[in-house]
Amino acid sequence: MTATLSFRLYLLLLLSLTCPTMAPNNKYSILLPTYNEVENLPIIIWLLVKHMNSSGHSYEIIIIDDGSPDGTLEAAEQLQRIYGKEKIVLRPREKKLGLGTAYIHGVKHATGNFVIIMDADLSHHPKFIKEMIEKQKSNDYDVVTGTRYVGTGGVYGWDFRRKLISRGANLLTQILLRPAVSDLTGSFRLYKKDVLESLTNSCISKGYVFQMEMIIRARQKNYTIGEVPISFVDRVYGESKLGGSEIVQFVLFLHKWLKMASQTQGIQQLLTAEKRAAEKVSEARKRKARRLKQAKEEAQEEIEKYRKERERQFRDFEAKHMGSKEDVAAKIDADTKIRIADMNRLVQVQKAAVIQDILALVYDIKPEIHKNYRQ
Repeated sequence: MTATLSFRLYLLLLLSLTCPTMAPNNKYSILLPTYNEVENLPIIIWLLVKHMNSSGHSYEIIIIDDGSPDGTLEAAEQLQRIYGKEKIVLRPREKKLGLGTAYIHGVKHATGNFVIIMDADLSHHPKFIKEMIEKQKSNDYDVVTGTRYVGTGGVYGWDFRRKLISRGANLLTQILLRPAVSDLTGSFRLYKKDVLESLTNSCISKGYVFQMEMIIRARQKNYTIGEVPISFVDRVYGESKLGGSEIVQFVLFLHKWLKMASQTQGIQQLLTAEKRAAEKVSEARKRKARRLKQAKEEAQEEIEKYRKERERQFRDFEAKHMGSKEDVAAKIDADTKIRIADMNRLVQVQKAAVIQDILALVYDIKPEIHKNYRQ
């Protein structure tokens, strides 16, 4: 059976599908990056429409084709005519620019408050979307990712070599990067739209490792991540996009992130040390301020006592002294200098500014003394 005939049969199946009423609450934008998926696209669209309609959720399917030479875009246009432009949204690009940039391009056109990303090659079955939505609602997760390595999850259709590579890569990333998820290399996920926008704005990877960086970034930003077991089935039609270049990307990604993690750890240590030092300096300043305040209060108390004592002496001098007023003033000045020396000794360990304040308070007595004895 030719690809064209197969495609026509799929279209006949699509025409027989009815669409029940959608729930008005959340809307889910499903991103489908494609490259040479002319045989798989009609089937995955049919499955998506079937399961999304039965769930009652509002949705849209955004197809981002990267200039496929096999007629994928033409097939997408026919599907759009069948289901309507509200359900099938086409956002093609002129050439193959990478998986990461395809998601970034797609999310810019998404109108839902949630975004689902998945492969268009039938490796990800749409039936798991319902479980991912329920998981997200259960704890208001920012991200829900499908996992092949927990619970009922699994991989089907791969030979031993490819399973070994996948398992090995996943184990290596678990040990080195500690991503807090069991399947870092998976690409079937549900995001809150604002979370996905935040992550794509900070991600620098473009190809196969884009998915890995997204989870690492999500963990760094403290987004909550839930997991749902899924079955991954190897593609039936077309060729796998995973080749030697993707393996090289993976190795480079690990090297980059380990280097970045090392630098980040050093920066964090510096920031922690700086914070502790700032706390110690702040506490020292507070202790010093308390000591200065206490010293000033004690000095002011002493000055007030001294002021009262001087006033008593003035009265005694006025009543008993037989000499001139100048002699009285000289005597009082001498006593004042002695008292100032005592005050200097009291605050000699304090700031000069505080000492000056105390001396000023002491010297405030002199004009009053002279005023009383020179009238």
